[in-house]
Amino acid sequence: MHNISDFSSSLKTAGFNLIRIIFLIALIYGSSTLYMTKEVKELYNNQFGNRHIYLTNISLYLTITTMLLGITVSILQTKIIIDFMHKIDRRIKKKTFNKIYTTALFTTLCLEILVTLLYWPLRIFKPTLLSARQDPEYQTPIFPNHCIHTIPLISMIYECFTRKIIYSRCTRISTIISTGIFSIFYYTWGYISSIYNKQWPYPLLTNMNGILRMIFIHSVCIIGLVLGYGVVNTIIWIKNRFKIEHK
Repeated sequence: MHNISDFSSSLKTAGFNLIRIIFLIALIYGSSTLYMTKEVKELYNNQFGNRHIYLTNISLYLTITTMLLGITVSILQTKIIIDFMHKIDRRIKKKTFNKIYTTALFTTLCLEILVTLLYWPLRIFKPTLLSARQDPEYQTPIFPNHCIHTIPLISMIYECFTRKIIYSRCTRISTIISTGIFSIFYYTWGYISSIYNKQWPYPLLTNMNGILRMIFIHSVCIIGLVLGYGVVNTIIWIKNRFKIEHK
């Protein structure tokens, strides 16, 4: 019976990880240049920072990293690895790696909420605030667009649903600190890129004055943090209410 239970647990873990891998493939595709036209590639290559000045791409890279950490966590939870970690020091796995992963998960969730909520309304109602170039050759195809602006958020919510997440005081503090550091980083990185490119990454930011731009960037990060806190607590409530299993 014990062997059957272990097999069932391993099968369930494999199923969860298969979905993670599918998400990961979509995310990597979104971060690639495979779907880009020659005009888009030239545009990126001719500007300082290439694609890496955009909030969307930076958060996408963080999401990919978080998914890889999640898969690593699953590997560390297999019986063979746990037995091996017992021989070394199991606390390394529990107290260090899991804390890094949990903080990365919650921080990236906040950023992806921010990206999704900002991008799609602007894309539908005011696309010129996202990009001044609206010619067909500069448009992102629908599937890669979702790989960049929708699937990252879905994958982070999936991670929260399928993991045993403990939103402790320590985790909340580390998430607040990491989100604050990110907002300062992005403002600084955007400012540096604007010196070389003579404009900020998005027309929305270029059209603002310096003070308003600073307030806007830090404010939306705070909003993303608050919404992320709400989403995580909602997920925890749903999991407790319906006794959803995790792996």
